[in-house]
Amino acid sequence: NAYLEMAYVFFHPAFLSLGDRQTAAVFHQEALAIAHELAASDPSNAMAQTDLALAEADACAALNESDPARGIEYCRDALALAARWPAQLTTEAMSAYLADGLHRLGRNSEALPALRSAIESCEGLAQHDPWGFGVRQQLVRAYNQMGALLLDMGDAAGAVQYRRQALALADDLVSAIPSNLLSRRDLADTYEGLGKYYEGRDWHEAREWHQKSLDFWTGWPGFAISSRMDLARRQKATQAVAHCEAELKGRGGQTAEKKNPL
Repeated sequence: NAYLEMAYVFFHPAFLSLGDRQTAAVFHQEALAIAHELAASDPSNAMAQTDLALAEADACAALNESDPARGIEYCRDALALAARWPAQLTTEAMSAYLADGLHRLGRNSEALPALRSAIESCEGLAQHDPWGFGVRQQLVRAYNQMGALLLDMGDAAGAVQYRRQALALADDLVSAIPSNLLSRRDLADTYEGLGKYYEGRDWHEAREWHQKSLDFWTGWPGFAISSRMDLARRQKATQAVAHCEAELKGRGGQTAEKKNPL
């Protein structure tokens, strides 16, 4: 409905958006109210129940930044509905959103199996349909999400492995359809993630990845309409590069530890 369409303009992980989760959450609440009413009026109506599940999952994704405790409750409700309607609903996105909320709350041991479930589901779908572009895009995001989670859990080797998997897949997707802006954004997110991984480990390498991100966002107006989304990302990348340069200057240009090529 119109509320969902407006919410997606402001934020959705699977779409290009303005990156405004809070405003998106407001529209999702309106959509949820309608979805709850329709689902309650006809509990046997598969479309009404699946629409409610998807609305719950979208609300979870939007709320994870500002109110993750509330967001994960929406995700759990969505997963419960998916369990009752398995023929109509898949759970990979719901599980990934749940993992994101749990990660933000520091409940990493709970986030890990949820995210593993999301990745396994995506990989299974990709195996059955190697040309399924959307699920492969989702897999890039899930690999990057796992990289961030494992790094926070102290598994640096696992973290960089997932970041590299995301990089390889993201590169493939951009090469396959260069005009797909969402794949380009996901590739830039991977650059940023690798930059974060190398911070404190190899400041030269960190700077290189953040510079890749900055170059991408600087060039965004050359192939897409500029908005506050790319302006904010460019500013963030600029700050990341400056931080790396300051660290390198403070160390006389030396890295924090010996470079380990991958």
